[in-house]
Amino acid sequence: MYDTLHNLAIKTNSTLISIEHRFFGTSKPAVSYFSIQYLSIQNILEDLSLVLQDIKNNNPNIKRIFVAGCGYAGSLAAWFRIKYPDIADGSWSSSSGIKSQFRFPEYDQQLANRIDSIDHKCLVQSHDLITQIDNELFVQHNYELYNIFGIPEIETIESVAYTLSEGFSLLERSGILQDYCQNLTKFPNLTTYAIAFNRSMSILNYKLSMYDLDDLLEDEKPRIYIQCKNIGWFHVYSNTSSYILRSKYINETFYHGICQDHYGVKQFSDDLNYFLDPKDTHLSQMIFTYREFDPFSLIGINKNNSSPNIKYVQVNNSYHAWD
Repeated sequence: MYDTLHNLAIKTNSTLISIEHRFFGTSKPAVSYFSIQYLSIQNILEDLSLVLQDIKNNNPNIKRIFVAGCGYAGSLAAWFRIKYPDIADGSWSSSSGIKSQFRFPEYDQQLANRIDSIDHKCLVQSHDLITQIDNELFVQHNYELYNIFGIPEIETIESVAYTLSEGFSLLERSGILQDYCQNLTKFPNLTTYAIAFNRSMSILNYKLSMYDLDDLLEDEKPRIYIQCKNIGWFHVYSNTSSYILRSKYINETFYHGICQDHYGVKQFSDDLNYFLDPKDTHLSQMIFTYREFDPFSLIGINKNNSSPNIKYVQVNNSYHAWD
C-alpha cells in the first residue's frame, strides 16, 4: 500500500507523512503494566488529532488532510475520519475491520472459502492436517512434528499449536496458497505443509521466534493489549465450521486466559461499535478496499452495507495490503 500512496502523493503534489502512535513502532517506550492502561483507541485517536491539527496549523499550504492505512492502521484511519471530520477530509482503509468483536471465527471461514475456490480437495486435506497436528501434539505428544517444521524443541506445545494454526493465513498473505494446494493434492502430508509454511515465512521475512508465545506476549504487548481491551479480532477455533483450519486448543478460552493472566484485562469492551460506526454517519470521502475473500470485509464495509458516501471496492488478484 505504501507504494500506491507514494505514487499518489507524487501525482497530486502532496506531502506523505507516516505517523507512529503511542506504544507502537520504533518509538515505543518501555511498556509497564501501569503505563499500558492508558493505551486505548480513544486516546490513540486523540493523540493523532493533536499531531495532525498541529501540522495543519503550522503549514498553511496544507489545505486538506487524507488519512490512510492498511489493516489495523486502516481501521484507525476510518475511525479518525468519523471522530475528527474537521481535521481529516477523507480516509482510505485497506483490508481493515471496523466492528469490534472479541472472537473472529469468520477469519478462518473466509480463508476456507478461499481454499475451496482453488480446490475443494485441498480444503479437505488441510482440515485433516490440522486434525493430525492436534492429535500428535496433545494426544500422542509426538515431538517429531517439531523437526518436520524446524521448530526448536524448547517451544511449548501451545506455542507450536498457535504457530501452525496461523500457517494457512501466512500462505494466503504471501501469495503461495495456490502453489500449496497444487502440491498438497499430489503429496497430502505434513511435509508438504511444512515446506509451504517455511516458504511463506521467508517471503514475509518472518522468523519462528515471532510465534513463541512467551516472546510474542512480551514483544507484542501493546498490540495484544489493545486487542484484549478494545478491538478483539482474535482468530479462534470454531466448532460450527465444516472444515477446521486451526487447532481446537486455540479457542476463545485460550485468548481470554492470555488477556487476563498476561495483561490484567478481565472485561472486553465493544464500545467502539456505538460511537465509531461508519454506517451511522453521513460523512463522505470514506473508501474501503478489500481483496477477494478478504476476512476483514465481514467486519468492515462490504457490498451489503456500503453506501454512496462510504465506498467499497474489491481488488481482485491481490493479497493483504498489496493494493
